[in-house]
Amino acid sequence: MSRLNIIIAIILTSFVSCDKDKITISNNVSETFFVDNKNASMRVLVEGNTSSKTIILTIHGGPGAFSAAFNTDYISHILEPKYAMAYWDQRNAGASQGGNNISELKFENVVEDLKKVIQVLHYRYGTNTKIFIMSHSYGASIASSFLTKLDNQEMIDGWINIGGCNDNKKLPQFILEHLSKTSKEQIAIGNKVPEWEDIQKFCSNCDVSDPNQKDLLNDQAKKAEKLMGVESDLVKLFMKYAIKDEWPIMGIMANVQSNGNYSPSVSFTDEELARIKTPALFMYGDYDFTCPYLLGEYTISRLSTPETEKEMCIVKNAGHALWEHREVLFCDKVIDFVDKYKSK
Repeated sequence: MSRLNIIIAIILTSFVSCDKDKITISNNVSETFFVDNKNASMRVLVEGNTSSKTIILTIHGGPGAFSAAFNTDYISHILEPKYAMAYWDQRNAGASQGGNNISELKFENVVEDLKKVIQVLHYRYGTNTKIFIMSHSYGASIASSFLTKLDNQEMIDGWINIGGCNDNKKLPQFILEHLSKTSKEQIAIGNKVPEWEDIQKFCSNCDVSDPNQKDLLNDQAKKAEKLMGVESDLVKLFMKYAIKDEWPIMGIMANVQSNGNYSPSVSFTDEELARIKTPALFMYGDYDFTCPYLLGEYTISRLSTPETEKEMCIVKNAGHALWEHREVLFCDKVIDFVDKYKSK
């Protein structure tokens, strides 16, 4: 890190103050607390309407990403006045502390962390508070593992899954299928033909059973999203929100480094997925090649959730970060889903 970046990071983090004991029941809350578990102290930022007795808990992707990516202006203006948003930074991620405890960075601990965060939310804001989990990408693996264990489903009222990946073993084949199909379609209509021909050529020679192809396949997925104009621009996100919202830049950067060698491979059997009976809303961008909607369709079809209580929504002209690309539709779907099940 350059000297200038270090100075900027220190200035930014000096603006942030955390009050662990503050509990506010109001329609306009902004408070931070930490949940401790196995040498990690995980930051949770609660913003919005806690008097609604309804909380949407974010489970960010990564590993090593951060919850601030969900805290956009539109979500703040549309969702937070109706419900409380709980932005959870997982262990070794975002503004959470204890990132040097690499030995405790295990998938089973992250799943346990989620349970503890939900327990703390109920303790702070009332056992009658409705909690909906909102997972993205790798976060779907955490959500799936949590929901398939014991009676954990009794702790929440619904599952919102955005571009989720809960099966690393099946993911490469779904990426390959989506890339191959889309490349043929784009070549047929004459859209950026040389670039799509390169992707098509890669698909023709890709062996998804070869673990060495994984990174190359992910590179092609990112390239395809860029060609379709739906890539997630982290630089733009930082420029827009980092200073304005006082992002914990130093913590984010340190934790990203600590996640360097952590890449859990998670998969669930049909029997395990069938244990999930909670109401579910799955949303995937039609041009999400990182976690294609094909995987979402596969997963939701195996849940035991009644057909009337689960919905698979393929969002047009959206990529992996669809809440950025189609923010109005995204918030409308979330509101419809939460309002339907918060009173049950």
